[in-house]
Amino acid sequence: MNLLETQVPAYDLAINECRDLWNAVIECAINDARSCKVTVGGHARAWIFSPAWEVDFGLACHYAGLEPAWVRRQATRYLQTAPTLTLVPDAPPPPTPEAPPDEVFA
Repeated sequence: MNLLETQVPAYDLAINECRDLWNAVIECAINDARSCKVTVGGHARAWIFSPAWEVDFGLACHYAGLEPAWVRRQATRYLQTAPTLTLVPDAPPPPTPEAPPDEVFA
């Protein structure tokens, strides 16, 4: 019996499940970006569009099997149909990602 042949279908299934999961993460972020809640929508829009989150968003797209630029174009089209957000002037801006502590990589 060839063990590789018995493992490949399960591996393919795991890849598809992983892609489905990351697609759901991206879809949720796009829907959150449409939220009228300033903090939820702001954080989601920052994750999708801000250069500060480029690596994280790019990895999510990679794992989903999607091109980040295409996802951003689709998100922009979708968000243009969203109701206008009412921004609260004193709402804090979304946080920017911080570098992980050095001991994480030790």
